[in-house]
Amino acid sequence: MSNRSRALTLIVLAVTLAGCAELASHERQQDLQVARQSCASSGFADGTPQFAQCVEAQLALIADERRRALEETATPPTRVQPDSGELCLPTAAGLSFTC
Repeated sequence: MSNRSRALTLIVLAVTLAGCAELASHERQQDLQVARQSCASSGFADGTPQFAQCVEAQLALIADERRRALEETATPPTRVQPDSGELCLPTAAGLSFTC
């Protein structure tokens, strides 16, 4: 690989990683805004220890919900054989099921 190709590869990689970091930062800011609004709506006064605790708890709930949603989408498809009730899992290729 030439120096020019390596440089181009590094630039593309750096831009991609910067985009991911920006997306994560934007997501974190949105989560914080939602948490703060929720706590303010619940009657907590901004700047108090109770407000800070509420925000932390709301951020933890948001993170748990996001984690659960990711886990649900990561679950491989399954099916149950109608006649035997046997659980079938997808093959490595994902084109058929093994029971």
